[in-house]
Amino acid sequence: MFHRLSDERADKLLNADQPKGDWPRKIEDNLTGFLGDGERTVNTGINGIFSSMYLIALRGALEMSKAVSPEDVADLATRIAVLEKSISEMCWNEEKGLFADTIEQTHFSPHASLFAVQAGAASPEQQARLRETLPAICEPFFTNGYDHTDGTLFETAHGYYLMESLYTLGLEDVAERIFKDAWGYMLKKGLITCAEHFNLRESQCHAWTAYPTYMYSRYVLGVRFDATSDKATIRPQPGSLTWAKGAFPHPKGLVEVEWRKVNGEIVFDRVAAPDGVEVVIG
Repeated sequence: MFHRLSDERADKLLNADQPKGDWPRKIEDNLTGFLGDGERTVNTGINGIFSSMYLIALRGALEMSKAVSPEDVADLATRIAVLEKSISEMCWNEEKGLFADTIEQTHFSPHASLFAVQAGAASPEQQARLRETLPAICEPFFTNGYDHTDGTLFETAHGYYLMESLYTLGLEDVAERIFKDAWGYMLKKGLITCAEHFNLRESQCHAWTAYPTYMYSRYVLGVRFDATSDKATIRPQPGSLTWAKGAFPHPKGLVEVEWRKVNGEIVFDRVAAPDGVEVVIG
């Protein structure tokens, strides 16, 4: 279905408007409508955020196709190449140093830039600019500075992709501040689990919003590995933190790490891995 929507344009960008022609017309039947992140994003028109999400899905589909449907590999690779180029060229605003929500370039949400990074559509030069421009538009997390009632930077469902992209860009200070403000709010309200939404009215033990635990393990503690590999890389991105201690589960057992900063440099007090797992620092 998304291939069909993408094929409406030579550049493969997705139109987020309600589809026309012989597409389902009623909203409740429409499987292609784009909701974005509510009022935080522009969810209409030839849409960079929607297209970046599609590009992320295409990359996953390509990897699966290599294993189960090699006849689809060439088509997926072509789509990826065209879409990556289109997002990079048509949604990027050189003056602002940001990606726009749509090709009309009237709105520049953090989502547009961070999804472009997550999708692999931001060039190294664009990523360098984003490291300069994104911090200013990623604060405050709570619009009023203290709770969710006047709005938040993002809803939890989008946060995983946005936070992952901040770490990818090396903006761990920004990511750390957001986690402190947003998930710290849950702690201040007495929760010991991760809530589904910042209003704390729905599920107060929600697996999808527990991603700060994963990101602290991967980026702050610094443990990274492919589940099919017997090699683990330890490369912390500490931000302003001065120490970390924890363990990350590997299929063969726990990878344990403890580090602290000494004169601004990371010193490892403990690195341990299960038998058969090679550890590489850095």
